[in-house]
Amino acid sequence: MPEPIIRYNEPYRPQFHFSVPSHWMNDPNGLVWYQGIYHLFYQYKPDQGQGALHWGHATSQDLLHWEHQPLALYPHPRLGMVFSGSAVVDHTNSAGFQPPDHPHPAIVAIFTHASAQGQVQSLAYSLDAGVTWQEYAHNPVLTQANSPDYRDPKVFWYQPYQHWVMVLAEGHQIGVYTSTNLIQWQLQQAITDPSWQAFGILEMPDLVSLSVTPDSERYWVLQVGVQTGAPNGGYGTFYLVGDFDGYQFLCAHLAKVHWNEWGPDCYAGQSWSNLSNDQACISIAWLNNWHYARDLPTSPWLGSLTLPRQLKLIRHQHQLYLTQTPLNALKQLINSTQQLERQTIQGTQHLTSQLPPLACLHYQFNWSTTPTELTICLHNQAGDQLEFIYQTPTQEFILKRHSQAKLPLPSELSQDIIARLPWSTNSLNLQILLDTNSIEIFIEQGLVVITALWFGSAPLTHCNVVSHTTVELKGSVDQLNSTLNKNL
Repeated sequence: MPEPIIRYNEPYRPQFHFSVPSHWMNDPNGLVWYQGIYHLFYQYKPDQGQGALHWGHATSQDLLHWEHQPLALYPHPRLGMVFSGSAVVDHTNSAGFQPPDHPHPAIVAIFTHASAQGQVQSLAYSLDAGVTWQEYAHNPVLTQANSPDYRDPKVFWYQPYQHWVMVLAEGHQIGVYTSTNLIQWQLQQAITDPSWQAFGILEMPDLVSLSVTPDSERYWVLQVGVQTGAPNGGYGTFYLVGDFDGYQFLCAHLAKVHWNEWGPDCYAGQSWSNLSNDQACISIAWLNNWHYARDLPTSPWLGSLTLPRQLKLIRHQHQLYLTQTPLNALKQLINSTQQLERQTIQGTQHLTSQLPPLACLHYQFNWSTTPTELTICLHNQAGDQLEFIYQTPTQEFILKRHSQAKLPLPSELSQDIIARLPWSTNSLNLQILLDTNSIEIFIEQGLVVITALWFGSAPLTHCNVVSHTTVELKGSVDQLNSTLNKNL
């Protein structure tokens, strides 16, 4: 079968989110920054979800405009498919992959090989800045007997002790390993709690050091993907805040998990490695859900990613919370901005600004008398509608999706999505990003995030705000440019 023609203007093709040109993609893998370039690898199948998993590859200088590269890793005839993993820059040549006469360090990928015989951890390395890859001759480097779920290694360099650290999903627990050379690994800890049994098989762990805004304290955040038990059913990611001593993650309340995302379509997030100390912690995730990932009305591709997000911690009443916000680099996509004059709303207010098809909406609401309910409705003349409701007595948000598209959409895509603020406020700050097939909502500077797929019959063009008590609104509407070259 000939390869499809890729024009990047197909129906529902994301215009400022990363998507694979054709065929299938899922988890982001091997995120690494090297010589001014952000590398993004990802799970890839060449036949619309059929066949064996490879690692696809793309590069970017700004995390918005991506160049697709040749495939990086291929299935092994004995060890199997290439599942998820991470990548690091081996500056000290600890693994010995960098020849004596070679001027640049090796980029090393640490990933799972998966076959009918089980799952094992393997290495591959690149000596030409990620263009070509060589598998380590003595793979695998880490095995475990009778382990059907033993995967997704995330590796980072722990500077104080000059060793590598790996977090690895192992059924209902997360293993912590250390190594001085990326080849020989020692188990240091198994992180688990009886309550985690309800989450099914754990996947895609990540362990990062984050600063607390606005001071400079740092804590460690463990993020773990789950297959069941997420806020809106099915797949999701929880996080725990604690400390890390170089060998063990220390957290007193493993059962008290928080959710890094309330929408159903943000999974398998991973942070970039090798960033300098003055660079923010940046993460990206799969914008999809395994419950319906293969049934989406997109062709010739299946799969896209969230926008890259900056991760921080904030403190509220002695409790630490993770926040996620779009990168400041997003501003370079702004084509034009419509400022919304400060206005008082009681009842239904039709905002005068026309919504562009690709948009970033900024809304700031304030009130002296707390409204029982505040509704923001994005809609068009065809009857498509995204309705966002804030119910203040419970601090709950409800996202309702109403599509008039004549498509065989999975039923889950019309289900309500519920999120919850951890404390009450007398204001509401929203940043809403609209692409051709998704909505990302960042509430209170990313304290609560909702990511959801959306397949309407036409672009949304208007916005109404409804409040039965008086609220003040100010904001803006940014028209965004596409990041794609549609003339390819």
